[in-house]
Amino acid sequence: MLRGLLALGVAFAAELASSRIYVSSRALRHVEQLLHPSVERDFDYVELFNGFSLSSASDRVRKSLSSIRGIRVSVDSQMIPSSLLAQEYAPPHLARLQLDRPVGPDRGPYVYRYESRFQGRSQTINVMDSGIDNSHSALYGRIRYMRAYGDRDTDPHGHGTAVAGLIIGHRYSVAKEARIVSRTNWVNGVPTIDATLQCLRALRQLAASPTFCGDNWARRQHSVIITANAPWNDALDVAIQHVVTIFGIIVVASAGHGAADACQFTPSGSPPVITVGGIDQNDNFWLDGGHGPCVDVLAPAQALRSTGSHRLHLEPGSSIQDVEVLVDGTSFAAALSVGMAAAWADILQHSLLRERRPDYVRFLILSTAQAGAIRFVPPSTPNLVLKYVPGQIPG
Repeated sequence: MLRGLLALGVAFAAELASSRIYVSSRALRHVEQLLHPSVERDFDYVELFNGFSLSSASDRVRKSLSSIRGIRVSVDSQMIPSSLLAQEYAPPHLARLQLDRPVGPDRGPYVYRYESRFQGRSQTINVMDSGIDNSHSALYGRIRYMRAYGDRDTDPHGHGTAVAGLIIGHRYSVAKEARIVSRTNWVNGVPTIDATLQCLRALRQLAASPTFCGDNWARRQHSVIITANAPWNDALDVAIQHVVTIFGIIVVASAGHGAADACQFTPSGSPPVITVGGIDQNDNFWLDGGHGPCVDVLAPAQALRSTGSHRLHLEPGSSIQDVEVLVDGTSFAAALSVGMAAAWADILQHSLLRERRPDYVRFLILSTAQAGAIRFVPPSTPNLVLKYVPGQIPG
């Protein structure tokens, strides 16, 4: 044992640190006396397990310690919450939220791990889009109600249904237990400013009346996703700032398309909005998406799997129960992000920070994002990718 300890001191002196280890032994006093002078102990744990911790320990050092009779070595690691769940064969866009590398269908299969409390259980997301076909099993029973401020058909375009699937669909989303209110802002197949303002006015009325439609505002908080942009519009910008600052509603928007400056459009350029750009499956910037300093975070925007509109894809009387589609664009990157925002807001709902909800949700999204991983990001655009790692949720 003594020869092993002397040799171990040399190993410590020669190698760089890699992780903390915990050393225990019945002959702890002799171990302390014979450790090489270059070995610095971290903390004493004599009263707990008759040992101490070392913050400098490579694989070679750990193996050397473990080989010495009478010494027990334990390695520091993250603790896994007991509520951790796993989604097998997860779609690549969910896997990218947890991996620090590109994803794609040929690089799987993937497992998406999440905590049971990180599912947006207390949250309602207001989807301002083309409507939602709620006959899909992934959405059935999850749509609280639908209001049309434009086209009154049930999503003949499929865009809103795919967005909804990426927000709350069990197979495709982060906020697997959130609910949706569909607020159609498309008129004659095109989103309009007037219909969007009507959606926001209705939401403001809901916020001012906690019992409106039986929805307890204090118990079930709201977020908004607006997937379309318009050339800068002061009225829409002021309306968005009102619902965010006065009522604490989180608003998420896509960065738009056409490789344009997101700051030149509303809502992507509105200061309180969380604006989401895109990346492709090779971790390149989504070149057709909006860019610039008004973009807050990037998220997967290529070949995302989601719910398809039965009305659009199935013939009447078809025996096929559900439709899955592949979609591209920053609208769908924003859908993933508003689900993440709702999951964070659900955590804050039960904390002392609930009054700072919009600002702190933005902080959590940006502070947990992966930095510097994306190639070909335009100048002045933040190189931050949406990320969620189980176990990093604040208490």
